[in-house]
Amino acid sequence: MNKPKERGLTVYVDRYGLETKLSFDLVKAHLVVGRADLVTPGEMMHFIAECKARQLNPYRRDCYLIKFSPNETGAVVTSKDYFVSRADAQRDLQYWQAGIVVERECRPCNGTGMLTKQSQSSDKQYSMPCKTCDAMGIIELHREGALPRKGDTLIGGWFKGKKASRELPMFLEVDLQGYIKKTKEGRITQFWSEPKQPMMIRKVALSQGLRELYPDEFKGLYDAAEVSIEEPLPEEAIDTTATEVTPARDLASEINLGEAVGTDVAPITPETMADVPEIFGEEPPQKPPEKEEPPFEAATEGDVEQAAKEAADQEVQRRAYLKTFDVRLDRLDEQRRSIAQDLLFEDLEAKDGINNLEDLKIAMVEAGEIEDFMARVDERYDALDAEPAPLTTEPPPTKEKEKSVPPTVQSKFW
Repeated sequence: MNKPKERGLTVYVDRYGLETKLSFDLVKAHLVVGRADLVTPGEMMHFIAECKARQLNPYRRDCYLIKFSPNETGAVVTSKDYFVSRADAQRDLQYWQAGIVVERECRPCNGTGMLTKQSQSSDKQYSMPCKTCDAMGIIELHREGALPRKGDTLIGGWFKGKKASRELPMFLEVDLQGYIKKTKEGRITQFWSEPKQPMMIRKVALSQGLRELYPDEFKGLYDAAEVSIEEPLPEEAIDTTATEVTPARDLASEINLGEAVGTDVAPITPETMADVPEIFGEEPPQKPPEKEEPPFEAATEGDVEQAAKEAADQEVQRRAYLKTFDVRLDRLDEQRRSIAQDLLFEDLEAKDGINNLEDLKIAMVEAGEIEDFMARVDERYDALDAEPAPLTTEPPPTKEKEKSVPPTVQSKFW
């Protein structure tokens, strides 16, 4: 007896090179987050078509079909790892960076926005605007990654990326308050609890930035941080044997040639293939060989251990170089650190073959250029801080003069 035909059956090769099988029954049983009973055939067909077109493997958690309410449309949500891997595969991508935007009180002026200075020729003191912060005494910082420091107030996320075809890099910021998700009762969801907000808003900035940078590649794909989800997404891969992900060599055994052509022809199986008459001068094998010799000489256990040790040593050395650079940055004050970030982005755009700040920092330490870099930071800081000495009889500046003072020094990228 023939098996009943599966609705929406689709077989394709995913981005890992595996032959993957999807159908309405498999999607409903294993791949829906939320309420599978509410998912319509059209939504399942859209999900299967997206997986096939983009070579996504939902069993490996590349993507999810999400639906919690009958009033909403089922959403295809993609994992952050897929966004990153597809972005890195773009040939014209020069670099990308993402992080969080924070505010903190300015230390030099104690959050007042004004500095008190002593006249060099008298005992008089006068006030002048602080160059490190805004008029409210607040510094806005763009931190790479998702780790706020003590005293930081999280306000959003940022993304920056550059394609070879664009003259200028693309910069994007997103507001935290616009993306915090709440339940029907008004409580903040588990995804957006306060400890997770830095990571979540960075993911929002990353997915939005990549969609804007590569609209053809990421159009219609969203990260879980951008949709309303009240429960964490599953991360463990699904057992492919339970979901019948069919290897390529087993597909022939499932094809019933008689059903396909409408005649009484036996299915193609290893048993029926053994009855095929001799055509090419030799008998067909009764069954495929159990083992095939590899086309290349297998590595010995010693080779594997040596390669693993070399890779581990290289990674330890890279981390040591990166820590050396970051320690020097941490010793700088807020304004010098902002200048250092500007210089790093400038050097990243000028250097060929280096696509991210981490590799740039490591290359500087390896080449012994860290002292020269810090000297450039001091030189730019001195140029910004240079100002004429006040006259002996000069009174404290009036409000009109205060307005003519140059605005707060801002990073040209931020």
